[in-house]
Amino acid sequence: MIAFLNCITRAPFSSAIIVLQMTDNHSLIFSIILSGMVFSFLSSMESTVSI
Repeated sequence: MIAFLNCITRAPFSSAIIVLQMTDNHSLIFSIILSGMVFSFLSSMESTVSI
């Protein structure tokens, strides 16, 4: 969910906060932020224009 939202909006920290608030599972904060940063980097390599 974080990867999809992050690739669409290109806002990794906002996406992480939204997903953390939706799931209410704060024990996964490191993995959520890490996956958001990885997929943000991958989406920036794919295309330079966001939706």
